Amino acid sequence: MRRSEDYLELANEAFEREKYETAVFLAKQALQLYLKAIMVKYSNVRLRTHSIGVLLKAVSEALNSSEEVEGFVREKGRLLKGEGRAGA
Repeated sequence: MRRSEDYLELANEAFEREKYETAVFLAKQALQLYLKAIMVKYSNVRLRTHSIGVLLKAVSEALNSSEEVEGFVREKGRLLKGEGRAGA
């Protein structure tokens, strides 16, 4: 969790300096670390994936909140897959 918070802080700093690609990269790293920390905390499972979708699915199963997470993934699916970005 601490590492996730560190990456998020760095992402915010990069964003403030208008380093948008770096900010997005760091924010994605922060999210991956956060989701992995939740998995360890609630299910003692350590996943070796970088896929936000796979991590979200695993977290939803671990927390028995699959309907909420599935709704989020449906709503934000294109963003999670990296589509719809400027300059992509």
